[in-house]
Amino acid sequence: MSAPTLTPADPSSYTKRWGSFWDITASQSVPSANGTITVAIGQSDPANSGVSITSGNRVTFVSAAVYSITFSVQFNNTSATMYDAQLWLRKNGTTSAANLPDSNSRFSVTGKHGSTDGHVLGTINFVMSMSAGDYISLMFSAEDVAVSIETLAATTGTPTVPRTPGVILTAVQV
Repeated sequence: MSAPTLTPADPSSYTKRWGSFWDITASQSVPSANGTITVAIGQSDPANSGVSITSGNRVTFVSAAVYSITFSVQFNNTSATMYDAQLWLRKNGTTSAANLPDSNSRFSVTGKHGSTDGHVLGTINFVMSMSAGDYISLMFSAEDVAVSIETLAATTGTPTVPRTPGVILTAVQV
């Protein structure tokens, strides 16, 4: 008896959904110490497939699936004192009732040293199931108004570097 022949699925018969997004707003700040804002995400890859930004801050999913969601945030601190910043997710809502349990991360943002602001890059990854039409929002809070999300301009000196977006987020169906 011979082993059965397995035929892989035709990859053209399905589409993996994905989205790549970033924000180049100069600065995103909390209104007061321990205040909260919804993080703006203003740019997107024109080739995105099935994942989009709506309302300027909602990562919206067209298809039910499991997604790997990764984001990084460039924190800036203009104070000599180290302060904490927090990032978490909300799902399908705009109030704290929509906060996703166990999604918060806390970052201690280095204080200013000499004339140079303190910087920390916070990076987080989640794998989660989304239903068609679901959306998530990235939330930001800081212990002090000296801490913000900052986009850094490109430089042409040594070294020459491209712009640093304040926020980068990808969502990829797994």
